Amino acid sequence: MTATTDAPAAPIDILLVGLGSIGTVYALLLEKSGRARVTAVARSNYELYTTTGVKIDSDALGVIEGWKPYRVFKSQEEALADGTRYALGLLATKALPDITRSSDLLSPAIASGRVAAWALIQNGLGVEGDLSAALQPLGVPLVSSVAWIGSTTSDGGKLVTWRQKDTLVAGVYPPAKAYSAAESAALELWTSLLKDGGSNAHSTDNIDSVRFGKNIWNAVWSSVQGLVGTPTPGLKEFAAEDLAPLRAFAREVVSVGFETGLLVPGAPSYPYGGKVGTVDETLKTVFDGVINQPVGPRGGYKMSLLVDVENRRPIEVEVITGAVLRLARQHGIETPLLAYTYSLLRGVQNGILAERKQKDVGV
Repeated sequence: MTATTDAPAAPIDILLVGLGSIGTVYALLLEKSGRARVTAVARSNYELYTTTGVKIDSDALGVIEGWKPYRVFKSQEEALADGTRYALGLLATKALPDITRSSDLLSPAIASGRVAAWALIQNGLGVEGDLSAALQPLGVPLVSSVAWIGSTTSDGGKLVTWRQKDTLVAGVYPPAKAYSAAESAALELWTSLLKDGGSNAHSTDNIDSVRFGKNIWNAVWSSVQGLVGTPTPGLKEFAAEDLAPLRAFAREVVSVGFETGLLVPGAPSYPYGGKVGTVDETLKTVFDGVINQPVGPRGGYKMSLLVDVENRRPIEVEVITGAVLRLARQHGIETPLLAYTYSLLRGVQNGILAERKQKDVGV
């Protein structure tokens, strides 16, 4: 009798669109699972990822020199040309529906029929809408993910810095009381690969609630930082009467979550565990906790929207601030300070887009 051994499982192919800092970290974790290989679509950083690779400096994994995913292509068409069937597609770009809809961005891969399911990692509310509408008639599952991760790029994209660990929460979109076998399998595949790679990944039955919980921080502090032009500790010396309007703005944002039922006292709270509290308790954490936190030697933390404003890149105003305002209006909730803030941020966005257009036409 001849002894037999099981053949190794075939690698799981993942198609990644969006090879910035977050896409890079999660591609790394997917491949660290030992089960997946990532084919990435890169545009501006294609040459970097196909030649020297990037240096990843992380608290969780140390320093990794010259990292590249399994394969890198310039376009989705090239990544699909050899007939590879992808078990999962991953979208890890900024959500900018006022510029490019996700369904349009991913149209070549969607039309190919060779991506069995999609996952996305993006900030904001309602980021799934148009992509879900494109996938549902095809019976292709969509898994929506919210990530708390401190990752940035620098040195022209050559260095990806990842501080502390990540927390990622994922759920089938749209949330439902029951899911198809394909939807459940897609969620399990996505979260299990990440866990095997070392991610602190969780699943949820109500991704909309988790999204709102995270988006409170962005809707309040990304908006403030983007308009003031400084990290939040720049407000630390404000007198109480000067902070009062900002606190009232934060209360409007928090209240929308509770009044629409997206935030419910006692529900799980991420990323630190615990439970969702009351409106006042949430406001104390989100607003007072930030204002009163000590400032480190390098100053306050710059949120990504402020970094985008400084670099004159399009900002995620529609999904971070605009989505909360639209939700409030749908439910008849008065949010005048939120409306005012959104209008100002729209002005910032329009200015950035006008500058970029002038550069494109050589004005």
